[in-house]
Amino acid sequence: MIDHALAKAQARNPYRKQPGAVLLWGKVSARHPAEGTVDVTLDHGSILPHVPVLPQLVGTLTGSSYLPKTDPVQPQQTPQGPYGLPTPNPDPTANELYAVVAWLEGSGRQPVVVGFLPPTTPAPAWLPQQPGWQVRRHESGQWEAIDPDGNLTLGWPDGSTLTVTTGSGPAVPATDINPAWPSASGSDVQVHLHLAGGATIDVVGNTITLNGGTAGVARVGDTVQVVISGTVYEGTITSGSNTVKSG
Repeated sequence: MIDHALAKAQARNPYRKQPGAVLLWGKVSARHPAEGTVDVTLDHGSILPHVPVLPQLVGTLTGSSYLPKTDPVQPQQTPQGPYGLPTPNPDPTANELYAVVAWLEGSGRQPVVVGFLPPTTPAPAWLPQQPGWQVRRHESGQWEAIDPDGNLTLGWPDGSTLTVTTGSGPAVPATDINPAWPSASGSDVQVHLHLAGGATIDVVGNTITLNGGTAGVARVGDTVQVVISGTVYEGTITSGSNTVKSG
């Protein structure tokens, strides 16, 4: 009779611990953002609770911190105990993290997460397949990409992008980064720029509002009014230019 849990534990694993290894790896099974810690289920099934995550750059006054969402599935229980990491989540939209754990000065009491391993089966659809690309993707679907020439594109789940480039347009994830990139979805994003001095720019749908509505951008087909010496002149814009200048 086949012990499926044992067979799974003995299956090929690119991160399997070899003799002499000084680091252990496991799957993040819980997160504690207020502490900057995670729970890690090791490859043999034991759980390390509240392990500090070192990749965070946290000082008393400066730094950055991010513990992404995780959707764990608990290890399989067998008569011999839990085998392997928590089983893969059947939900293709679930997020899973694989942590590398070390111990400070060899202490068995203070494990720390020193990094994360990329999943291998399947490979994440957001990882760039060409050298020279730097990509960051948030669990919300918002993303940032810098191509080998230094052109920057910020993207949102609905397909909206903001690009700073010397080229002709933004990065196209499914073409430039990875053909398996998730399709655009979600609610339309809005852009709001608010300066402390009071100036605002709002972009909602196809409407652009400047300075909170005290000034606007008129388009072809809009009806406008101009007041000259007390006389109101009204008309419809029939043509326009694709260049806007001020000063």
